[in-house]
Amino acid sequence: MGFQADRYFAGYNQGVDEASGSDIFNAESTDKNSLSSEQLEQVLIDNKDEKTVTSGTPLTLGEGYELAIKSIDIDGNKVYLELSKNGAVVDSKVISPSKDGANEVDKTYYYKNPAVGEQKKLVTIGVHFKNAFRGADSNLASIDGVWQISDTPLAVKADTQYEKLTIRLFDATAGTITMDNKDNAVTLSKNKNVVLMPGVSIQTADNDTLRFFIYKPVTIEGTNATTTTTTVKTTHNRSS
Repeated sequence: MGFQADRYFAGYNQGVDEASGSDIFNAESTDKNSLSSEQLEQVLIDNKDEKTVTSGTPLTLGEGYELAIKSIDIDGNKVYLELSKNGAVVDSKVISPSKDGANEVDKTYYYKNPAVGEQKKLVTIGVHFKNAFRGADSNLASIDGVWQISDTPLAVKADTQYEKLTIRLFDATAGTITMDNKDNAVTLSKNKNVVLMPGVSIQTADNDTLRFFIYKPVTIEGTNATTTTTTVKTTHNRSS
């Protein structure tokens, strides 16, 4: 779900085909609904870019995590993986992405985080392997999907205040959060910038007629390794 102009994880839905493995993250998570626990986790990685990892080059993830190939059996059917955080091993698992008839369960590594805030055994990392090979000099595997959410949850309890906005209620079933600023009136005047909540601001025009837009600052790295700031704008006209 969107929150603070960014993507956050609210909970796992049940997959449509448990036999094929589409329900892995939901089935393996004990506390699978973050909103029910009055929290959200930021989505760190969610892509399907294909990449190759070897026994000497682990997959780098967010928040200090790395997933490394430790060994592959002679037939290339069993891949032994280790997950580490800040250099310390936190999990290990054997998957079989290249065996005959491999399904999503065989091809997917997942990490059940013991505790994420109030949630227990929540899948926070998932990596989909396309195949794996045992070479003469190194072992390698092809990855075509990575999913990771943060270990550090964001509280979304009722009456929690974020700058000018306060959470009034949330619906864990519908996946919605309702916020307002009734306790923090916002006065708009020309050429004024007001932070509504982290990541979301409102800017008024330098004009006697009140015009404003809501925006999110975005830093983009340029071709010469410099940074510029752009905005995502929604423009409104309103008489003063």
